[in-house]
Amino acid sequence: MTALIVFVLAGIGTYAARSSFILGVGDRRLPLTVERFLANIGPAVLAALATSLLLTDGAATYLTNAAEVSATVAAIVVAWRTRNFIWTFAAGMVVLWLVGWLV
Repeated sequence: MTALIVFVLAGIGTYAARSSFILGVGDRRLPLTVERFLANIGPAVLAALATSLLLTDGAATYLTNAAEVSATVAAIVVAWRTRNFIWTFAAGMVVLWLVGWLV
């Protein structure tokens, strides 16, 4: 099999998996418990990524990167003030890009 065929088949498989869920429950209301858990997926993913960064690269390496530390502090402040995932993510990314550009 060539790489192109594998790539196309993987794309079709992931598309089918996602669309089957959307088509299967798209017109129904999810239980309140499920909706509450789904609201926490975004922050949980970001926490897992940050933890992975600290455990694989080490805290010393992370703390020497001014852009990442600044973005983390900005995201924590925005999350604490707004309790909104989108604003938290946006603030962290903007600070990361700006400080990375300045340094």
